[in-house]
Amino acid sequence: MADSENPRRPGRSRFQECDGRKVAAALLLLRLGVFIVFFLWTLDKFVRPMRHKDFLPQFGAAWTPVIGALELVVIVLFLFGVLKLFSYGVVLVLHLISTASAYHAYLTPFHDKNLLYFASWPMLAACVTLFLLKEEDTLLTWTHIRSGLAKRRPSRNPTSAEGKGHDTGT
Repeated sequence: MADSENPRRPGRSRFQECDGRKVAAALLLLRLGVFIVFFLWTLDKFVRPMRHKDFLPQFGAAWTPVIGALELVVIVLFLFGVLKLFSYGVVLVLHLISTASAYHAYLTPFHDKNLLYFASWPMLAACVTLFLLKEEDTLLTWTHIRSGLAKRRPSRNPTSAEGKGHDTGT
């Protein structure tokens, strides 16, 4: 195929030429999916704190709600794409630790319910993808929402068309 027939610019991959809206939508869906799982895991720390007592055995179950509250802050930051390096990074590290700590289940996948642990691998891939593409993850982030609200807000600049009116003397 001749260069004139190739719609892509030289040195750019199909992904780089892909419609940015599709990428942003895909990343939003990944972010929502990861958030839902983390949100349920976080709620579980409040609903069943004794289930998590072995997480930090030196503190017992008393610290589980505190850890849950900190985790809730992080996942809300993650949901709205705030402090992406921090929030996406923490979510990735937490899920990596969770996935790695279940190594025993990967060694015997067909024993009991161990096959369910393999679902953590696609989610880990989603977390890595979101971390690597955090700059492209823009749809429904806090910055995106704020910029949309700013566009709708009337200008308060006195030199704008609305601000040029004179007092009518009434």
